[in-house]
Amino acid sequence: PMATRDTLTPKEAQCSGGADYAALALEALQDPADAAYAKELMDRVAGDCQFTKDLAACAIVYKALGEQDRAEELLQTAEDYCMSGEEQISLAEAKFKVLGDKAAAVGAYEKALKETSNLDPLIDLAKNVMAVIADSAFAKKVLEKAEAKISRAVEYSKLAATSAEHLLDKDYAAAIFNKAAEKLTTVPDLLSLAGEVTKTLGDPARAKALYERALHGATDF
Repeated sequence: PMATRDTLTPKEAQCSGGADYAALALEALQDPADAAYAKELMDRVAGDCQFTKDLAACAIVYKALGEQDRAEELLQTAEDYCMSGEEQISLAEAKFKVLGDKAAAVGAYEKALKETSNLDPLIDLAKNVMAVIADSAFAKKVLEKAEAKISRAVEYSKLAATSAEHLLDKDYAAAIFNKAAEKLTTVPDLLSLAGEVTKTLGDPARAKALYERALHGATDF
């Protein structure tokens, strides 16, 4: 069914914060757009928002409604309240969408990167960078920070897959597998790596070399 005020109003009950209402308002702006309803939702909740994530989401909706001043005002408050690396990610997206300012977005992503240290959050950050500003050089910098922290076959494979799928950078994915192949020595690790190389790079020769190392390791006692 088309998203109209009538179909969307029942969803209001599931909204808990500004970001939820903003998502609903963006749905209302899908064709056929009901801008009056979207604005009503925003006017109702934006003034009470106290978290960067909610303020940034509302700012993006006001921008879509053509209310640039209100959007920038909320964006400024979002920045004033911004504490965590996760909040910097919300801020980066809003800066890019509200101001069209890629450098400002990268500045916020830089702060997020400083505060993010585990593999999964770093992968999420890289994916967000690609989805919002499509900056593969910066996304690679994020993955390189993750690469320095990992040691297991499954982690290397996850990182390589992210590079190939989201950054569309198969060379970097190959470099990650090379590093893993240097570091990992056990038969299960090498077998796991070979399987992932085939899946991620589609490179049978590289996989074959890993299988041979594994086989050699299995008989080397």
